[in-house]
This record gives sequence, structure tokens and C-alpha cells, in this order.
Amino acid sequence: SSGINAEWSLRPGFLFVITFGSIMFYLEHDVPEDQMPPEGSRPNTPFSSILMSCWWVLVSVTTVGFGDMYPVTTAGKFAGSVVLCLGIICLALPMTIIVTKFSIEFDREKS
Repeated sequence: SSGINAEWSLRPGFLFVITFGSIMFYLEHDVPEDQMPPEGSRPNTPFSSILMSCWWVLVSVTTVGFGDMYPVTTAGKFAGSVVLCLGIICLALPMTIIVTKFSIEFDREKS
């Protein structure tokens, strides 16, 4: 029974990564030459597949941000901003609730 609950709790994150990974792929995979960074810094767009785009979403949402991939189109930058804002809402806000409840339980056990 608890395995089913754990499975359901992972689905929103999985859907978030797949959805925004797909969006970023379709916005960034075919970048016009005039929007590419200077020669030598990045010859081809790193958003070469949906899987690589999902990697970017996961790394960006967890605030690791290696800097190896970044959007260059205006639409990609906007979508990236949405990803980061939603990532903060989806990850950071629940963490404050979890920590608060943990602290309450810890204090109750300590007394």
C-alpha cells in the first residue's frame, strides 16, 4: 500500500520534467544561425533530444545549473524562466512545510 503512495508522489515531478523537457526541445533544437552564440563557444545546440532537454530541466530545477546547456532563443529563455519559477514553487515551498512539520514533531518527541 505504501509503495503505491510513493509511486503517485513521484508522478507530478516526472510529468513536470517530461513536459518542460519536450517544450524546451521543440523551442531550442533548431536554432537559427543568427541566434547561436559566437563560434567556438557552442557549435550546435545541446538541446539535441528530448532526453537531453529533460536533463536540462532536472538540473535547472534542482538549482545545480552546470552551465553546459542554456536556451538562446527568446521563447526558450521565457520557457526556461517559467521552468525555474515553477521549480521553486514545486520544490522549495513543500520543503518549508516538511521542515516545519518535522520541527514540530521533533519538539514533541523531545518533550
